[in-house]
Amino acid sequence: MNDLLNEKYEERDVLLKQIYLVKNDIIELYKDAYLPVTKLIKSSSDIMADYKIEFDASLKLNNFESRFFNFINQGSKGSFSGKEEGYKRLINIIDESEFSDFESCKVFIDEILDRLKKDFRDGKKMESRYLSEQLRKGIEPTEFYDYFFGLDYLDATYQLKLGSKGLSELSPGERGALLLIFYLLLDKGDTPLIIDQP
Repeated sequence: MNDLLNEKYEERDVLLKQIYLVKNDIIELYKDAYLPVTKLIKSSSDIMADYKIEFDASLKLNNFESRFFNFINQGSKGSFSGKEEGYKRLINIIDESEFSDFESCKVFIDEILDRLKKDFRDGKKMESRYLSEQLRKGIEPTEFYDYFFGLDYLDATYQLKLGSKGLSELSPGERGALLLIFYLLLDKGDTPLIIDQP
């Protein structure tokens, strides 16, 4: 029985890796699409010495916490029990995770699964737990597993960055400067640009 179960786990991991690699291919397409702009920025590094503009393509979690808790009942016994405590435990796992390669993604998956199989709360001595007992009423384990291993919560993102900050993290002044520099770098025309400051 254990051999059959282990064989099924291995099959699942193979499928998981295939799904991850398809998502990662999207990142590579983004990088290829923006390669000319990236080269232009690098070739203009003397002009841009004070501004480190770069593009970042990566896989990021999209709304995982709320979707996860649409499946998991925080009133049931388990590592994610308790509205605030369970949420905090999940956020800690997310904050320590990255998705830059399959192995990192697999560590995240294994961390979550481990906490669903054992109770990691203080004083619970890693007691065994069953997923079916932690799910919300009316949800089948297969529904959770389809979501969790389907990686629909991992989105390919591509963003313009100034230093280590994404566009959304910049102040309005920094954002304006970045977009102006980026525009002037790409625009090879000699048409005057009028800037109206509010």
